[in-house]
Amino acid sequence: MQNRLFAGTLFAPALALARACVGEAATVVADEVRDTQTEFGAAAIRNAAAAIDIGRVTISVSRDLKPEAFRIQKTRGGYAVTGGDSRGAMYGALDLAEQLELTGRAPREKAAQPSLPVRALKFNIPLPGTGYLSAEDLANNQWFWDLGYWQKFLDMAARNRYNTLTFWSAHPAREAKPFGPDSIDHLEGLHDWLQYTCALLRRSARLAPPAPPALELGSACR
Repeated sequence: MQNRLFAGTLFAPALALARACVGEAATVVADEVRDTQTEFGAAAIRNAAAAIDIGRVTISVSRDLKPEAFRIQKTRGGYAVTGGDSRGAMYGALDLAEQLELTGRAPREKAAQPSLPVRALKFNIPLPGTGYLSAEDLANNQWFWDLGYWQKFLDMAARNRYNTLTFWSAHPAREAKPFGPDSIDHLEGLHDWLQYTCALLRRSARLAPPAPPALELGSACR
């Protein structure tokens, strides 16, 4: 027992020295916000810093920055990523992670904010009744109901700094009718689509800004 303890005591500093010699990363990411958005950014930093030690990276929010803005600053022991809100902090974390991936070196200090408040993706709904899809498209729309697909899609959108996802059909523009609650009542399976959209909204917290009070879709999700 004494020999084992003695060997373990000698082995511990030797292991630490070996890790230092091979340059094992010791980056620590401290997410002080701890919500879906900032955890997404924190995970990106952990992945990007797997082979480089940049010290301690702290992710936080400060109200002296505008919404979705961020800054990356060097600190005594690493870096501070600060956002004007959770999404801004996520964007800062993603930026830091991208710098690591592209250069393999310690990231530079940076401050940025979006020029456009709404950065949207237009998505054509692949359901019968949309009026512009072929029979082949409609016969191969199973991917639309795959939440795994949407998880990857929404992650991609967040990484590319989109903050809005819009769903479209050819109606009402084709019919020249004003948009309203009945604008998509011609779609087959509308109720199922609304419930499915609710599931997507719950997964897209890091993508879309809070819905305006006038948006009625939220009541369908309760």
